Order: sequence, then C-alpha cells, then structure tokens
Amino acid sequence: MTRLHPAPTVLSAAHEHGWTTESTHPTSQGIVRYVRCPACGTRRVDVQSAPGWVPRAASIQLGG
Repeated sequence: MTRLHPAPTVLSAAHEHGWTTESTHPTSQGIVRYVRCPACGTRRVDVQSAPGWVPRAASIQLGG
C-alpha cells in the first residue's frame, strides 16, 4: 500500500519581510491583523493587544 504524505509547508522566503495589513478585526483578545509580505506573498496573523501596542505574531508564516 502506498502512503501519501502531505507536501511540506514553506514557512518563509530567506529575506526580511515587510508586512502590510490586508484587514483588521476587533476581538476579545485585541485587534487581529491579517498581514502579507508584498515581496514574496507570505502571510501571517498578528494580534495587537491594545491601541498603540506592537502587534505580535499569532500564527506561523505561510507561503512565500
């Protein structure tokens, strides 16, 4: 029997990402930001706990 394995996920390209926000949504945890690197297309989800605070990554980087 042949076993099928999922293709490995590309985590990120080898460059410094410049994140741009595609959309934001208020939640009980803070503001959720869906961000993308315009250079390679990698996406990530960030959470900003309070206005003026630096967003933190809430997911791994996908794509690239």
